[in-house]
Amino acid sequence: MTIRLATKADIPVMMDIYNQAVVRQGITADLTPKTLANREAWFAEHENDEQHPLFAYVNEAGMVVGYGYLGSFIDREGYDQVAELSYYFDHAAQGQGYGTKMVDWLINKALDLHYRKLIAIVAAGNVPSGKILSKFEFTLKGLLPEVMYTGAQFVDVEYWYLDISDRIWD
Repeated sequence: MTIRLATKADIPVMMDIYNQAVVRQGITADLTPKTLANREAWFAEHENDEQHPLFAYVNEAGMVVGYGYLGSFIDREGYDQVAELSYYFDHAAQGQGYGTKMVDWLINKALDLHYRKLIAIVAAGNVPSGKILSKFEFTLKGLLPEVMYTGAQFVDVEYWYLDISDRIWD
């Protein structure tokens, strides 16, 4: 298992992984799959952004099976010390502990980047993500009822929170 900075060569597989979540509905809030051009533009936004890097998760066979990143929570300067933690894995790679390893890795990367707080925004009912976040002492701090449309129904959205400010200089 290796987690490394994502490269341009990873864009197609990251797009496929994300689109799996789009098609499953109720995970991304996107209703239509992303195009290669869209994902290339998204990658370009992160490529030289040291505070919001993209990371590829490479399994033992050398295949990218997932990715994660520390995104901007809210694009305003007063929130610069807060990151939104996000991760996605190929459907076939789920349930193998990769998500737990990615979240652990992203938390440590957030510490390296001197973030103080982490937020994860999760569709209610995404039990696997809730379990992973709970392992790392994220706490459920908010529930926005029926704010996300899946294409079939409105679902609640959970805001998970982790304060890492006391760990920055440990």
